[in-house]
Amino acid sequence: MAIVEGGDTALVIARAELSAHAKTDSAFAMTRTATYVFRREADGVWRCAVDNSYGTELLTGEA
Repeated sequence: MAIVEGGDTALVIARAELSAHAKTDSAFAMTRTATYVFRREADGVWRCAVDNSYGTELLTGEA
């Protein structure tokens, strides 16, 4: 995970490893580079403003 913070905004880039072993035909696994944007609110709490678990795969049409 990498966090780039500027003022009250933070970009978080994280590797998400997904797997499912309960499929009847085959096991499933994939790795995504997820991106998130957090904003620090007036009360000091960080809240997620953009939740993009597909990351840059949205640009390739593979999501």
